[in-house]
Amino acid sequence: MAHKTHKVKQGDCISSIAFKYGFFPDTIWNDSKNSKLKQERKDPNVLLPGDEVFIRDKEKKEESCASENKHRFKRKGVPEKLVIH
Repeated sequence: MAHKTHKVKQGDCISSIAFKYGFFPDTIWNDSKNSKLKQERKDPNVLLPGDEVFIRDKEKKEESCASENKHRFKRKGVPEKLVIH
């Protein structure tokens, strides 16, 4: 999957963009490829139509566990996807 660039539309903010792509807002706002935008706008809630926000690829995380034991996993927030095989 290729990295994406999100072109800001009226009403977008970093939080709404992050939710759309399944990230935490700080993950996108603090990405080094968004540093120029961050410098220009200062506030992640104030973006202008036409601004471009870099969206990195999602990273897959896997956990190996013994199937005969009980395991507890903690979800950190809204961007979630849990697949059990």
